[in-house]
Amino acid sequence: MKKTLLLASISLICLSSAFSSDLKDMPSGILGKIANNLSTKDTISLKNTAKFIKTATGNREFHGQNVKVMTFDVSNPREAEALINYLHDSPENAGINLKLQGGITLETLKAVLGHGNKLISLDLVGNQIGAAGTQAIAASKELSNLTSLNLGYNRIGAAGAQAIAASKTLSKLTSLNLGYNNIGDTGTEAIATSQTLKKLTSLDLLDNNIGAAGTQAIAESQTLSNLTSLDLRHNNIGDAGAQTIAASKTLSKLTSLYLVGNNIGDAGTEAIAASQTLSNLTSLYLVGNNIGDDGAQAIAASQTLSKLTSLNLEYNNIGDDGAQAIAASQTLSNLTSLDLGSNNIGAAGAQAIAESQTLRNLISLDLRGNNIGAAGAQAIAASQTLSNLTSLDLRGNNIGVAGAQAIKTRYPFVLSSWR
Repeated sequence: MKKTLLLASISLICLSSAFSSDLKDMPSGILGKIANNLSTKDTISLKNTAKFIKTATGNREFHGQNVKVMTFDVSNPREAEALINYLHDSPENAGINLKLQGGITLETLKAVLGHGNKLISLDLVGNQIGAAGTQAIAASKELSNLTSLNLGYNRIGAAGAQAIAASKTLSKLTSLNLGYNNIGDTGTEAIATSQTLKKLTSLDLLDNNIGAAGTQAIAESQTLSNLTSLDLRHNNIGDAGAQTIAASKTLSKLTSLYLVGNNIGDAGTEAIAASQTLSNLTSLYLVGNNIGDDGAQAIAASQTLSKLTSLNLEYNNIGDDGAQAIAASQTLSNLTSLDLGSNNIGAAGAQAIAESQTLRNLISLDLRGNNIGAAGAQAIAASQTLSNLTSLDLRGNNIGVAGAQAIKTRYPFVLSSWR
């Protein structure tokens, strides 16, 4: 172990998880006593990994099956080597959640993978392991129990995505994060057609330069038919991509859909609103697109989005007409969170929201960066239906002292700095 491993965090799961204990200076004899007295909700957090491992190794009482979660911090080669040795000697029934960050070497990664049969979750975000590291993961015969893999920010490219897709041992994966890796359409198509990844329920492909072909592959994928969460933020899929997702016959289990920053306009939004496939959505994120009043009205009039509890339309071009449509919607009565920040909503739109029967279940409302003024703020403060709010953001609305005072009186939890 010649190069530096800057930071790693590991959770060792045996049988039992909310008590937290710092064992930095713990005498060796106390480990067994703690192991024998932990309840089924115990978590031990360790600051000195090397000292703990030296103490715990060979301690039969500690290896008794009482501890559920152990968290280690590894910050240098000596502790990394101790960790690897501990993984080798730890109980066979132990499941491990492992997070390594700070620029691990390929040598260290391969050493950890050598004990991968105990890994349940592997988080390597930001390590720049590249295609070579990803290929080592995909080729490992020890990762057959892995259910969650996070490879965000690792420069794996299309080749890395293809390696994951072709892996013979990652068949238990339910969560896969490949965000910020520039896998493109080629890598996306490999994931979508993989025969290994059929158990995936969560797929994060944030900022990967995915275009029409990649979006089409996802929409038509039989492999991804169990997805409940799909993240395609910042891929510039446009209206055509949104329409493709909306027309999919296989994505019917989706409950969360993230299409932030994709240059989607009213046409794409209308397709989503009319989609029969997306009828199970509870969370829809369309932040930073080109959605106007027509798109907002389409969502409000949708017959299929009635299960939505969270709707985020921040940073679009929605005005009073769109806000009024959402407020009057017969579909959106289950919303508990609504974000219309940074749009073009004025006092009329704010008043419609304040008087809405549809939005009476809201606990979070974000209208920051609009132009509702003092009149809009006062309308919200006087609302008879927004009584469940625990989060309210009206910053950047020129509400003035009078508006701020009205809001503060009605909702004392808000920021005192509003103007």
